[in-house]
Amino acid sequence: MSIYTTITASLPFIEVDLNLTPQQMFMFINGLKYILPCQRRFSSNTLKQRVSEQYQSISTTVKNCLKDHRVPVAD
Repeated sequence: MSIYTTITASLPFIEVDLNLTPQQMFMFINGLKYILPCQRRFSSNTLKQRVSEQYQSISTTVKNCLKDHRVPVAD
């Protein structure tokens, strides 16, 4: 299994498959770094909206995985 699809380093993620795409896992591990200016110009959303949408997507995936494995989730 690839590190980009499974987190096995620390509790409570031991041997839990989060089903994240490689791009989502990269963002989860490293955070957002930089959005190219040309990409930003063509988006109607603000940077804050885009970051919030991406965070919600990853957060939902992780929370659902934790719930599936009966790990308590608190916001």
